[in-house]
Amino acid sequence: MNGPRLVVDDISVIRVGTPRPVLNQISLTFSSHELVAICGHNGAGKTTFARTLLGLCPVAKGTISLNGRPVHRAGQRQIQMVFQPPSAQLIGQTIFEELAITALQSNPALTRSQLEQFVQDCALRVGLLAPIHADVHALSGGELQRLCVAQALASDARVLVLDEALSSLDPATRTSLRHQLRDLTVTHGMTVLMITHDMEDVLSADRVVVLDRGEVRLDAVPRDFFYDGAGQTSPCSSLGFHPPYLVEAAITANQKWGTSLNPLTEEQFVEELSHVPVP
Repeated sequence: MNGPRLVVDDISVIRVGTPRPVLNQISLTFSSHELVAICGHNGAGKTTFARTLLGLCPVAKGTISLNGRPVHRAGQRQIQMVFQPPSAQLIGQTIFEELAITALQSNPALTRSQLEQFVQDCALRVGLLAPIHADVHALSGGELQRLCVAQALASDARVLVLDEALSSLDPATRTSLRHQLRDLTVTHGMTVLMITHDMEDVLSADRVVVLDRGEVRLDAVPRDFFYDGAGQTSPCSSLGFHPPYLVEAAITANQKWGTSLNPLTEEQFVEELSHVPVP
């Protein structure tokens, strides 16, 4: 199956009573196997952008298409969103009920045994290891987020949008979920869009898009976002974001030793540092 190609073409969103568009002439293209961080400060339009992709906010102009078809014709189930808090979108009492309800909407002919296997497979894909008949109210925050991602898989979504979905989780769980999201882009060809203000999320992405007052200010790869390569202020800092510790450590090393380290992972940092002739 070919992966999704989501095209946002010159869209604007206007909210009654506001002096300027909430989103203003946004044009972006997202491909399959791609993990994209959508960043911006409060009021930048991030959540409005996410809700517009799902058809929850009407566009004043422009179009949104998935694989060449307007999203309302391509099937809205193709684009799914994980909200914050995740419990806001759950309707079942157990993991099994939650995923089975979604699966039956796509294929009402599934038998009980088929549903059991389907739910097990979806849960395992996202690292949800709790028993499938566990009560959703007994799940941890990380397990709830995994359940919501599994729900998107059960609906056969091709595009997954996470609106600050990792923000309330502990660092270890956030790291684990980032790996699971990366795996979904690699093994299932999904497009994953992370609406976030956490620069650690950007480190794990293929692209970073920065929104500012409803407009695209930057569309770049993370390395260009964090490191400018010329000793000047990076786009990350100039746009008012605080770089993660890994990037700060690399920049400090560059300033101290005149090197050009630009790692995005701890492994890369150790590897690059091993080649630095430290006095």
